[in-house]
Amino acid sequence: MTTVLLALDAAVRGALIASLLLLAVGLARGAKGHAAARIGILLLLGLAIQTVASAPEVELGVAALWQAPLVAVSVGNGVLFWIFSKALFDDDFTVGRGDFVAWLAVAFASGLNCVLAPYALATLHRVLELIQRATPLACAVLVIVAASAHWASDLVEKRRSLRVLITAGGVIYSLVQLGLRLSTAQGRLSPELALADSTLLLVVVAGVAVRALVVENPELLGTSTKSTKSAHASADAQGSLREGTSEVMPSSNDDGPSATPIEDATLLEDRLLAARLVARIRSERLYAKPDVDVANLAQTLAMPPYRLRRTINRGLGFRNFNAFINSFRLAEVKEALIDRRRLHLPILTLALEAGFQSIGPFNRSFKASTGLTPSEFREKYRTENEKELAEFVN
Repeated sequence: MTTVLLALDAAVRGALIASLLLLAVGLARGAKGHAAARIGILLLLGLAIQTVASAPEVELGVAALWQAPLVAVSVGNGVLFWIFSKALFDDDFTVGRGDFVAWLAVAFASGLNCVLAPYALATLHRVLELIQRATPLACAVLVIVAASAHWASDLVEKRRSLRVLITAGGVIYSLVQLGLRLSTAQGRLSPELALADSTLLLVVVAGVAVRALVVENPELLGTSTKSTKSAHASADAQGSLREGTSEVMPSSNDDGPSATPIEDATLLEDRLLAARLVARIRSERLYAKPDVDVANLAQTLAMPPYRLRRTINRGLGFRNFNAFINSFRLAEVKEALIDRRRLHLPILTLALEAGFQSIGPFNRSFKASTGLTPSEFREKYRTENEKELAEFVN
C-alpha cells in the first residue's frame, strides 16, 4: 500500500511542478516589467520547491540540516503570496523594504527552527515554532484584506474573478495545510497526508492554469465577419473619441487593457458609450460628489454596475474607478490653479470643491499626475504668465 501511495504521490507532484513551471514561463513571457508578474514567478518557483520539500521521501528521510533551506522557502511562500496579492490587486502598490524584511524574517526563523529543533532551548523552540506555524494563518488573513481592499473600485473584470479564485483557493490551501501540519506530533506529514496536501495544491494551481490558458486572441482560430466589420468601425471611431476625452484618458504607458477591435466585437459600443459617459459626468459634475462610487454612479446613470465598469475599463482604458474619478477632479483643480481670478483661494479649498476628501490623497494624486506639487504647479504657471505679460508690454 505504501508503495502505491508513494508512486501516486510522485505522479501528483510531477504534474504539480510541471504546472507551476509552465505558469512561471507564461508570466515571464507575457507580463514583462510588471511587479505582480515578477513576484508571481518567485511564488511559483517557491511552490515548486515546496512541492519537493513536502515529499515523504524528503520530509521523512533527509537530515534536518539539508531540509532547512527548503523549509525556509516553503514557509516564506506565505509572505510571498501576500505580497503577490497586493501587487496584483493594487495598481499603485510598489514592493518596499518592509515586504522583503517580512519574508526574510519568516524564512530565517523557519529554517533556524528546522536546524535547531533537536537542540534548542524550550523557549527558543516555542518562539520559532510559533512563527513558523502562525505565518500561514496570518498571511491568509492579510491576503483576504488585500483582495477586498480595492474590490469595489476594480474595473478589470478578469482581475475581479481572479480575486475570488486566487484568494479563495490560496487561503483554503494555506489553512488546510496548516491544519494537516498541526494534526501531527512533529508537524511532519505522513504519506497519506502528504498526498492530500499535494493533491489540493494541484487542484488550486490547475484552476489558475485553466483560467490563464483560455485563448484570448480569436485570430488564432479564424476571424468572423462580424468582428472584422467591428474592427473597421471601431478603428474609425477611436481617433475622434480620444480627442473628445483626452483629459481623462490614462497616459500612454498605462498598464490598462490593450484589446484590439478584432478581439472584441463590442469595443465600438464601449467607446461610444464612454464618450457620452464622460460628457455627462463633466456637465453635471458628478465627480464632485463626496460619496461617488461604482454603485451610486451606475444608479445615477441608470445602467448596471458591470456595464459601467466595462465601459470605463474598455472604452477609456482605466483599471481603477478611483483613478477615473480623480482624473476629472484633477482636471478641474489644474484649471482653477492657473485661473487668475482664483489665485487668492487656498489650494485645499479648490481640492475640496473638486471632490477630494482630504489634502493627503489629493497631493499624492496631483504629484503623480503632473510631477509637481499643487503649489509648484500654481507658481510655475503664474511665473510663466508674468513673463509672457512682461514680454508683451515691452
